[in-house]
Amino acid sequence: MARAPAAGQAIRGLEIDRDTRVAVFTLADGSEIIASFASRDRAGWPSGCPANIGSTRMEVLDIEEESLTIGAITFGDPILVRDCPPDPVQVILRSDGAIGGAGGDCTHPNGCISFRPGATTAPLPRSMKGYELYSWYAQQEGKWYYTLITATNRLKTWEEITSQEDVVTGEWWGKITVRDIRELEAVLERLPPDTSVTWCGPQALERSGTQPGDLALPPESVIDEVKAYCEETGVQLQIAY
Repeated sequence: MARAPAAGQAIRGLEIDRDTRVAVFTLADGSEIIASFASRDRAGWPSGCPANIGSTRMEVLDIEEESLTIGAITFGDPILVRDCPPDPVQVILRSDGAIGGAGGDCTHPNGCISFRPGATTAPLPRSMKGYELYSWYAQQEGKWYYTLITATNRLKTWEEITSQEDVVTGEWWGKITVRDIRELEAVLERLPPDTSVTWCGPQALERSGTQPGDLALPPESVIDEVKAYCEETGVQLQIAY
């Protein structure tokens, strides 16, 4: 997937108002970009994430402006696409073009930005032991998933780590699962300054007595990108190979 780190850091959220057919992009500095859109006819919605029992129809909203610039990336003929699978809800901003196929809709060579409508941007709780980061690859979807969870002395189970349920409770516990690097960066940005995060690889888990299951580290290029982002935001990232 082509990506634009500057754009990901510049944007905070997206609100879609179907009554007025307006999309509001909120930037990190609090300013807004307002764009009108038209709903594409349902017959023109592409299919994605094929499975044995069918595939997912992905809704498309055509932004009426000829181009849309956010951060360092400009989208020509911009569109918003409701990504697959249906849960969790995710919307993709990208340029128009071929959509769907074996994966979802974020395959355009000029890059894309993903959003979870309604997702909170509140700061995460401070943890005395820092946080742990886990990752795994969903073969059927062709996507990497990431779970950030409060570090504790006890071992986490594979089922607990890979659960899609997000939990942020009180002043000490937090667990959030996302499914691409852009969303992971948005979560890391919510951590208190100088928070320690340990990214746990399968070998490190085996040494600690945990059965890693499908947990794995992504390619080094992805790890390097997350490292660079953490350096910019003050997160103290350690890789436990």
